[in-house]
Amino acid sequence: MEDKPDEEISVDLSKLWGKAKSVFKDKGETGRKEQPQASVQHAPPAKKNEEISIDFKSIKSKIKGLFGAGESEIHKGGAEEASIDIRVLANFFKKYGIFLIALMPVILSIYIRMQPAGLPITDQWAANSVISSLRSQVASQVNSQYPNLPEANKNSIAESELQRFLQQNKGQVDQQISGASAYFKSFFQNEQGIFYMPDIDPYYWYRYARNIMEKGMIGDEIRDGRDWDNHQLAPLGRGVSADRFHSYFLAYFYMAWHVFNPDLTLMESVMYQPVLIVALSVFFAFLIGRRISGNVGGFFSALMVAVNTSYVGRTLFGHTDTDSWIIFFSLLIAWLFLESFESHRLSKNILFAVLAGFFTGVFSFAWSGWFFISDFLFVMAGITIAYCAVLAFLHAKINFIGIMKSKQIKHMLVSGMVYFIAVGISVSLFHSFALFKNSLLPFSFISIKDPVRSSNLWPNVLTTVAELNEGSYNQVINSMGGTLIWYFGLAGILLTFLKKDSEGNRDIKYVILLGLWVVASSYASLKGIRFTLLITPAFSIAFGTSLGFLYYYLTRWISKELNIHKLISGSIIIILSLLFYINIANASLNAASSDVPLVNDAWYNSLVKIRDNSKENAIITSWWDFGHHFKAIADRPVTFDGTTQESPNSHWVGRMFMINDEEESIGILRMIDCGQNNAYWSISDRLGDIHSSLKILKKIILLEKEDAEKELLESGFSKDEAEKILGYTHCNPPEAFAIASEDMIGKSGVWSHFGSWNFERSDIWFNTKGKSMEEAVSYMIDKFNYSKEKAEGLYFEIQSLNTPNEANAWISPWPGYGGTVGCSRNNESESSVACSNGFQINLTNMDIFAVGQQGTVRPKLFAYPVKDGVKIKEFAEGTVSIGFTLVPKSRNSYEIVLSSPELAGSIFTRMFYMNGHGLKHFDLFGHERGLTGTDIYVYKADWEGGNMTIVSEYLDNLKYGLPESGADLS
Repeated sequence: MEDKPDEEISVDLSKLWGKAKSVFKDKGETGRKEQPQASVQHAPPAKKNEEISIDFKSIKSKIKGLFGAGESEIHKGGAEEASIDIRVLANFFKKYGIFLIALMPVILSIYIRMQPAGLPITDQWAANSVISSLRSQVASQVNSQYPNLPEANKNSIAESELQRFLQQNKGQVDQQISGASAYFKSFFQNEQGIFYMPDIDPYYWYRYARNIMEKGMIGDEIRDGRDWDNHQLAPLGRGVSADRFHSYFLAYFYMAWHVFNPDLTLMESVMYQPVLIVALSVFFAFLIGRRISGNVGGFFSALMVAVNTSYVGRTLFGHTDTDSWIIFFSLLIAWLFLESFESHRLSKNILFAVLAGFFTGVFSFAWSGWFFISDFLFVMAGITIAYCAVLAFLHAKINFIGIMKSKQIKHMLVSGMVYFIAVGISVSLFHSFALFKNSLLPFSFISIKDPVRSSNLWPNVLTTVAELNEGSYNQVINSMGGTLIWYFGLAGILLTFLKKDSEGNRDIKYVILLGLWVVASSYASLKGIRFTLLITPAFSIAFGTSLGFLYYYLTRWISKELNIHKLISGSIIIILSLLFYINIANASLNAASSDVPLVNDAWYNSLVKIRDNSKENAIITSWWDFGHHFKAIADRPVTFDGTTQESPNSHWVGRMFMINDEEESIGILRMIDCGQNNAYWSISDRLGDIHSSLKILKKIILLEKEDAEKELLESGFSKDEAEKILGYTHCNPPEAFAIASEDMIGKSGVWSHFGSWNFERSDIWFNTKGKSMEEAVSYMIDKFNYSKEKAEGLYFEIQSLNTPNEANAWISPWPGYGGTVGCSRNNESESSVACSNGFQINLTNMDIFAVGQQGTVRPKLFAYPVKDGVKIKEFAEGTVSIGFTLVPKSRNSYEIVLSSPELAGSIFTRMFYMNGHGLKHFDLFGHERGLTGTDIYVYKADWEGGNMTIVSEYLDNLKYGLPESGADLS
């Protein structure tokens, strides 16, 4: 058949729109909630214009007095200022230029960070969904009308018709997209139409701020004279000693804003915090950059802080955490100290140094790593003063007394000494003198990635915290914008050496401060990638300095040599300089626009159900990542969370989910909910041996209380000691909930790693690394009664471990899930099931195998549902190291869950993939599924195990008999 010309082909789309509308009718017009507004931004009510009166002359005079000269300070602080012949423009910029220059990067910073406020990514989802549906319908119609056309022709016609349809029905399509977007947004909003906070840590701070508002304190109660948080490390709780500054700021920030906007909620207020603090940080970056390389340098310094991608990603609207304070205080303190150090008036030396010291103390109250900025400033001041003293001696050939009489050196000494004293007093008042004293020690970075960090041999959870992963030099460079940007910024550090002080000498303090700051924080980033945040302020100022000096020297040269007005040449240079920022700003804007909350309706509904159907002391147990969500939304205590993840719970919770023995799993949960790890510590204190203590503990949690007491008494414990231990393992526990969520599949390698932690290998690695072969072998023989051959073999294995990661993998494997594959049989009469990965299952004897070039292979473990639970079959020969779990989906279709052998038929596998089939101690309490596929299964603990969960459709769908037991499931 010949192809018809395009003009001869027409497609009847008269009914297309009606069909398209039906696809999204329910989404756009109905829903579980009332349609929310597209944005939840709130602002204080505006006042009428006539009520506003600003004395700009007064502001101008105050600003001029505060900031001094602009470009003139590049060299001697008093060089001539550039003048512009265009009178009106010149007068305007003389009055308001400083504000406009500083305001532009501030506004850009706010604009980028506010992007997630309306969840704009849903507009893209909606457009893709609507247009995809229309495209599919058009293609279907084209295919039905012209079935014999080549596929390429049909696709071309369909796309042409689709575009024509979209143009002719633009208003209706846009309306449909808007409705679909609102529907998508509703999955990320609560009943009041307020978006959920997007990240994990904001819920930690939000709950504390809420406590302050409701109870007048951070903790849930006062215990022994201190704030006590009974939502953490349940059921024991823990004291709240830190984390006060940020919590109180959020509470008082809300109180102040609520006066102007009574409808504002605490959660909304909390989400604005990083946007505000970053805006102030951008302004301080401008002030520092301006002092080094003039207004232009200040502008570009502030602009880099505003758009830096790594910084933007951690300070978006709703991402409320201490990250914003790190940049804010470091820039504020640096600016105050530089103002003190630069001043030639003793009163300003003292005032600004005291303020810098005071805010350093506040910084110590806000973040534990506060001391980096004060140490940098101490070093800068010391080297600069010594440098100036040497110059004075060499040039004037005066003695020490004469040097000390130098006005410049005297003022710098005053600034440095006053700042040092102010920091000591301030930090001591906010914390202790010991903290101040320790902050003066040289920087040291412990090996946060060592698998074992203490002699108790418990695993180090920090090895799996993503933001503490070791970085690389390339990652550092990329986080600042790429190679060109990076080296341009480094050049800026060197260019600060061109600046001269008031006496005409090279001003080295900026080279020292920026150089030390960038180098030290870059090194820290190699130890933990999260520390790239510390580079941002110094690098941004250095980069702005490069452009500031470039602008200064090029405009002066062009004006002198080419006789081109500075306004023209300067404008061209600024425009060209802005090209550096385009890619960075676009990347930040795209990241901000694509931000999606981790919390959605599935999480919210699950946690609210727990809150509304449990007692206040009910405990939630899951992996630690989302613990802050649980505490804030469900308002119930948790086993561990993002601030207590280093507890031994990483082992116990991981083991609870990864094993297939339900009795041990519920025993672990009961032990945790009775007393955390206190049972182990009590046994260990008595025996003094880790391995014997664990052996006894893992044995007694499987026993009834009477039998457990007997076991302890036979092991040499007294009656009182046994009762104390049993109080931690066999108490009458509170209500308990276990959550198996979809995110835990991707994290399975982590919690399974800690759950399968090998304490014996942990002992060997920790206590023999660095020892000679003779010492190591002797230790293993004496401690574990190994043969000499086995001990020597393990010694050589340890010697081959070159990194902490390799040691971690040697101590314990990283079991995980590998997805699912579909399987089917032709009809119910067949006993053979074929799977898409080549394996076959014989439903009569539950044999599973695949035939390949290497012959017949089988998985190491095969788990499948039976009438009274789940049966696990182990194959000894011809196996691959993998586990299969069979999940029937319908009469003739099945799903196989691929995993490491350790997870086949595990408690988590049964909770998440099998609806709890066969579990008698965990009853399915609720199941929620989110818009983006978030599956959440909540189980309530049944301590007595009265009823077994039987998912009947699994048995109905299997229809096989088991030769081993003779059970007929049909």
